Amino acid sequence: MRIVFDREAETVEAAVLSAIADVRKAGYQVERIEEGDDVDLAAMAERLGKSRQEIQDLVDGVVGPGDFPLSISGYKTKWSWREVTTWLVAAGLAEPVVAETARVIAVVDAALLYHAAKRRFPALMEAIEDLIR
Repeated sequence: MRIVFDREAETVEAAVLSAIADVRKAGYQVERIEEGDDVDLAAMAERLGKSRQEIQDLVDGVVGPGDFPLSISGYKTKWSWREVTTWLVAAGLAEPVVAETARVIAVVDAALLYHAAKRRFPALMEAIEDLIR
C-alpha cells in the first residue's frame, strides 16, 4: 500500500515523525519512505517543478554555477538526491528546506529499512552488526 500526503510542522523531522506515528496508529507498518535518494533527470524535474531540459542544462553546466554533483551510476543517469539538493541550496537555486527534507528522509528511510531487515532476517542482521561494531 502506498500513502501520499503533505504535512506541516515546525521542522521537517517533526513532520516526518508525526506522519509515521499517524500511519502506525492507523494500524499499518511503515517500512520505507517512497521518495528515495537515487534520482534520474525526470525525477529531479518532477520534484523541482522543472522540465527535464532545465535539469539537463544544470547537469551540463549550461546554466547555474557548474560543478553539478557527480552521477552515482557512471553514465549520468542517476544522482543522489541529497547531493543534488545540497548543491542546489549552495548555488542559491533552492530553499534550504529542500536539502533538509532530502537529508531527513534519507536518514529516516535508512532507519526504517534497517528495522524491517532486523524483523525479517534477525540472524543475518545480528551477524552484520557484529562485523561493524
